[in-house]
Amino acid sequence: MIQNIFIRKQSTVLHAKENKKSKKGPKAYINGKGWHLTSTEYIEAVEVAEQHKVDKEDTKADCAHARDKKKGARVALAAEWESIKAVHLVAIQQWRKDVLS
Repeated sequence: MIQNIFIRKQSTVLHAKENKKSKKGPKAYINGKGWHLTSTEYIEAVEVAEQHKVDKEDTKADCAHARDKKKGARVALAAEWESIKAVHLVAIQQWRKDVLS
């Protein structure tokens, strides 16, 4: 019984992933109503949707750029930290050598 429930759920999820609807096409129904494809309201709505899509892509690109910039700063900071640790380790070894001698 439990196995059957699991298989049904797995089948449903797999079917949903394989048959996802594409959101790339134009909107034929705006505000739940059908529109003529030549009406000015429909054309304006499609243009607004396209502009929104372009703005969203620009935002994603800006976020990716900022993320890469932060990553570069983290890498530079890690390299600087490693050099500081190396200098400190050498100083400690020199101090131990001087103290124990």
